[in-house]
Amino acid sequence: MAGGRFPVRARWADICLLSASLAVGCGACARQPSPISCGPYLQSPGLTQVSVMWTSDLLAEGVVRWGPAGRAPDKEIKVQPAEFNWSKAPEKRDVPLEAPAVGEKGRAYLYEARIGGLAPGSSYRYVVDFAGRRVEGRLMTFPEKPVPFTFIAFSDTHAADVVAAKFARHRPAFLINSGDLVDREDYAEYRQFFSEAVKAATGRIPMFVARGNHDQTGAMLARLFSLPPDRLYYSFDYANAHFVCLDSCLWRWPDGEEKVQAMLEWCERDLQASKADWKIVFFHEPPYDLSYRRTDWGRQDAMPIFRRCGVDLIFCGHAHAYQRFGPLFWPGQNDQHPIMLVISAGGSSKYIAKPGRAEPHLAVRQGQDNYVVCRVEGERLTARALTSKGVEIDAFTIAKRDGRLDPAYLAQAMPEETFGKVERALAEIRVPRVPIEQGEEFAIEVKLEAGSEAIAFDIRPAEATARAVELVAPAAGTVAANGNAVISVQLRAKTAITKPAKGNRTDPAVVLECHYQAGGRNGLVSSTAATIK
Repeated sequence: MAGGRFPVRARWADICLLSASLAVGCGACARQPSPISCGPYLQSPGLTQVSVMWTSDLLAEGVVRWGPAGRAPDKEIKVQPAEFNWSKAPEKRDVPLEAPAVGEKGRAYLYEARIGGLAPGSSYRYVVDFAGRRVEGRLMTFPEKPVPFTFIAFSDTHAADVVAAKFARHRPAFLINSGDLVDREDYAEYRQFFSEAVKAATGRIPMFVARGNHDQTGAMLARLFSLPPDRLYYSFDYANAHFVCLDSCLWRWPDGEEKVQAMLEWCERDLQASKADWKIVFFHEPPYDLSYRRTDWGRQDAMPIFRRCGVDLIFCGHAHAYQRFGPLFWPGQNDQHPIMLVISAGGSSKYIAKPGRAEPHLAVRQGQDNYVVCRVEGERLTARALTSKGVEIDAFTIAKRDGRLDPAYLAQAMPEETFGKVERALAEIRVPRVPIEQGEEFAIEVKLEAGSEAIAFDIRPAEATARAVELVAPAAGTVAANGNAVISVQLRAKTAITKPAKGNRTDPAVVLECHYQAGGRNGLVSSTAATIK
C-alpha cells in the first residue's frame, strides 16, 4: 500500500470514523443480565465500512441489521462466532493464552459484523439481535473532504475506568487510547474494562488502541480489536490529520530490538508519505517523563524520526499522571517545527501520583485522573485536559498558517538536549546504605553528562525533602561541552533515614534537584526519590 501503510481489516489510509448512539431496545430485557460481555463496540471504521463487534460466553447466532437513518433497517448480516480460550490464572504470565492448563481455561466467543457499502457522510441506524437481547445504534460516516473534528486521548484505565462517562458530551469522532486498558492480559479484565460507561462510549465512538506493558503479549488486545496481522502498530487518516500508533512495548519481548528497528523504519516511511496538515503519534511509554517511572522510550531513535518528519503532537501513557512537555526542539533539526508531548495517563484513579519538576520544559504537571479533548479546525488545534469531574487542568493551542507554525508558538519552544541530559542524571539516585542516623553524613553520586553545550550546575536537596536532609557543602560547578562529571553531593540527615516496609525507596524520601544553565537558558530538574543500594 502506498506510503508503507498496512491494511487493518479496513483500508486505514482511507479511514473515516463513525459515531453511534446505543439504546437497549427492550426495557424488560434491560433489567436482565446482558448476554453480551464486551460491546457492542465499533471497529475497523472506513469511508464505506465499519465493524460492529461484541463478545459473549454464549454460543449463539447474532444478527446485525442496518439501513439509512429515519427508516427501518433493510439490510442484515448473520454473524458466526469465533471461539477463543482464555487463562483463568493470569498470574502465570508465561502460559500462552491459547493453551492454558486444564482447569484454568475459560471459553468465550467473538462476534464481528463487517458492514460495507456505506456512503461517506451519511447517517445509518443499526440493530444487534443476540440471545434475546436487542441493542440499537446509530452511526454516521464522515465526509471524504476535510472537516472540523474532535477526538479524545486517554490511557491507563487498568480495568477501572473513571473518565469514559464524560466522552459523549464532547461528540468526538474517535478515541485514541495509549495502552494499559487492563492490569493483566486476562480476558476477565478486558470484560471489566468494558464497563457500562466504556460500552456506551465505544458503542458509538470507534476507539484506536496502543499496547501498554500491562497488555503484555498483546494477543488478547489483537483478538478483541481490529489491528494489523502480526503487529500492533498502524496508521490512519482522518480529515486533514494523520495518526500513527506505535508499539513502545516491543522491546520487552523476544527479538525486540530487531522488531523495534523494523517498526521505526516503517514509521519513517509512513510519516514521510503523509501530506496531512497535522501529524499526531500515540504510544504507551513516553520519551520524557518526570513521574517515578522516568521512562525514556524512543528518545534516542524515535524522536529523531518525529523531528525529521514534522510530527506536531505526541500522546503517551504509562506515567500515571498528566504531563505536558514543550514544545520541544533539537537545534538544527526541527527548530521551526517543535513537538508537543502530552502524557494523559489518568483513565483510572489507580496509581496516580504528581510528577516531579522540570522547569521550563514540563509546562504542566498534575496528579489527577484525566483525559484530553482535542479539536481540529483546519490549521488550528486546540486541546483541553479535563478530570473525571470536568475540571480543566490544562489547555493549549497549536496554530499554523500555510503550514508554518505561529511565531508566538515557536517562541515558546525549548531545546531538548541539555534538559534530557540533566533528567537522565537524576532519573535514579541512591543512598549508600540504611539506616542513616540523625546527624550522620553521607553522599549521593550524580553522573552528569553534557551535550553540545557546557552545563553550569548547582545540585541541592529539593524543597519537599528539606526536613529530611541538608547540604553539607555546595555541589556546584561546570561540565564542559561533550564532557561528563561525577558529582558527590554531601548531605547530613536531619532525621533518621530507614527502609520502609514495602519498596526500595528511603523513608523519609530523599529528593535532589539540579538548577542548571546552558546556552543562556536556565532550568531545573528534580530527581526521583532515592533508592537504597
